[in-house]
Amino acid sequence: MNKLESLPEELKNFASDTIKITYTGDGRVVWVGKDVTGIEPRNASVIEVPDITANRRITAPGYWFYRNDEFVFDYRLKAEDERDALLAQVSARTGEWEEDLLLGLISDEDREKLKAYRIYAKSLQAMDFSVITDKTSYNAIEWPASPEISS
Repeated sequence: MNKLESLPEELKNFASDTIKITYTGDGRVVWVGKDVTGIEPRNASVIEVPDITANRRITAPGYWFYRNDEFVFDYRLKAEDERDALLAQVSARTGEWEEDLLLGLISDEDREKLKAYRIYAKSLQAMDFSVITDKTSYNAIEWPASPEISS
């Protein structure tokens, strides 16, 4: 028995020269490819689109969603994830300083570094991404400058 014969019946109907895109109930694209044997349709939907340049730009996992019968890139979500990654870096960098501060062991130099990073973190947290609707508004984001330290 070959791979195609073992496929669920609904997957056998896809054309071989199209792109298949699997997305979840909230529209998030979770799989993109041409080979139907890679599709895992449980708790997801599959749509078939022509193999053209515009459709080849859709990737998974990532920030692509199927909404209102079209594929859209969620730049706001990407910005929020980037901010979360920056905040995680701040947390990783300042963890020891925070412990030293609590124990009264922090040096004046490290206290100033910690303060600079807390101000930076607060600036990141205060960012409003509700206006991010497309690539232009995403590219216009003015990220706060990260404090420079020598550690």
